[in-house]
Amino acid sequence: MRIDLFPIPIFIGDIDASKVIVKSKKFMRVPFSNIKTSYPEDCEATMPDKSSQYLLKCIHGLLRECIQQRFTLTLTSIWENIYEKEDFQESHIHPYHHFSFIVYKKIKQSRTAFFAPHRHLLESFYAGHYLCNVYKPNFIPECKQNQIIVFPSFLEHMVMKTSNAKTIAGNLRITGLSFKDTYKKL
Repeated sequence: MRIDLFPIPIFIGDIDASKVIVKSKKFMRVPFSNIKTSYPEDCEATMPDKSSQYLLKCIHGLLRECIQQRFTLTLTSIWENIYEKEDFQESHIHPYHHFSFIVYKKIKQSRTAFFAPHRHLLESFYAGHYLCNVYKPNFIPECKQNQIIVFPSFLEHMVMKTSNAKTIAGNLRITGLSFKDTYKKL
């Protein structure tokens, strides 16, 4: 019998990317990877209410697959990324948030790679051992244009080299969950 412990859910769904409108005042180049982004610290990207409501409704529908009780989603940040010739985004996480997402507005194929959170432990203790072969050190979902991926913010990820692509990314917090009700289900 095989049991895979500690799975990490990610959610992929269809979305009308033309309804996800981000108004970016300016774009900056990210040091090292050099992508153009309206990442929130300096660029003040905003989203019209109608667009925000549509986006949150889509994400809420995906998260309902695993969250069985009422909850509220708050969009904490939103930005656009523009990938020109062979641009990439280095490995990172989104601290201080519950979930993050990527809307694939313009892509030929997804180049987002996710990494197993325990990969460094396995590699440091079991290099060449069978345990290193039974987990995927990285995973590239088969997302396409007009799709969204939602994932826990602690999940390390990167964007491998890509060209002529545009994504919208952001972070979310969940409120309104009752841990008392959650433990009853366990």
